[in-house]
Amino acid sequence: MSAIDALDDMTMCQPVERVVAAADSAIRLGLVSEASWLRRIARQPPRLRELLADVDRRSESYLESIMRFRLRRLGFFPALQVTIPAVGRIDLRLGRLVIELDGWEHHRDRDAFERDRRRDAECLRQGLIPLRFTSRQLLRDWAWVRGVVESCARL
Repeated sequence: MSAIDALDDMTMCQPVERVVAAADSAIRLGLVSEASWLRRIARQPPRLRELLADVDRRSESYLESIMRFRLRRLGFFPALQVTIPAVGRIDLRLGRLVIELDGWEHHRDRDAFERDRRRDAECLRQGLIPLRFTSRQLLRDWAWVRGVVESCARL
């Protein structure tokens, strides 16, 4: 089965945000072209087609894709993979909010721990608000994550 066929099958049995996350990855990795994805989703009902069109190859992880998808449903349009001087590249930026999504596998050693704190402090120095969420928080406690983002977006 091809990657595009697998994505097509996913539309029948998976939540849309998961399909979009998988499509983000497949397109970014070159397994599926954006054109072939758009041709496939053109056969879907209009509302589903609109949701499935929310693919962005700049998302570099499943967590980033899910967060971006959910934020867009709330009316927020975060910038992806933004580079901030003295901080480096960040996952998502929403106005003054710097949103980082931390999977355990990439953030469990001392150097990564230290680097993350330095980046957060540098964000604060520049008047930005760093928000750091774990995969568990995003996937299992979305109501809380949503509340934090909505509250901080008003600051």
